[in-house]
Amino acid sequence: MEKTFTVPILESHGFNLWDAESGEDWDGDWENDDWGDIDLGVAEGVITVFTPRGGGDVPVTIAVMPEHEVELGDWSRVLECSIAIPSGRVVALDNMDEVVAEVEVEPGTYRAVIYCGRYETVEYDSSTGNDHYRAVLAPFSGELEPRVLKDFEGEYAG
Repeated sequence: MEKTFTVPILESHGFNLWDAESGEDWDGDWENDDWGDIDLGVAEGVITVFTPRGGGDVPVTIAVMPEHEVELGDWSRVLECSIAIPSGRVVALDNMDEVVAEVEVEPGTYRAVIYCGRYETVEYDSSTGNDHYRAVLAPFSGELEPRVLKDFEGEYAG
């Protein structure tokens, strides 16, 4: 199952994927201290993906698969973590916490691989660029520390 939608990136360089119920209780603090270094913040039922964009709309796809093998390919950046989704509903929110999409899944814990593409088209901290994002969720037993699987080594457009 796959769903693509547009997320407005306003001024805080990011978007959120939440469990529909536990995300509502989030206090705004991420559990991983390195969130600013890896551009990925996690908390119970919450993933925040930070982007080089300071504004504009970006396409985001959520794909739910029974299993997933990471493919680094032409992606600019690839991130990994886990997320608990006890409600069975993942919501995507802009950085003002407005829901822009919802996807139903089996309740449980998921490995999340976040693919970030076309960073070389982005003017950092602006609304210009053709970047796009793909979050692949696959059932997982356990917990994964957030980490970078592939880092962006190119240059931004401006």
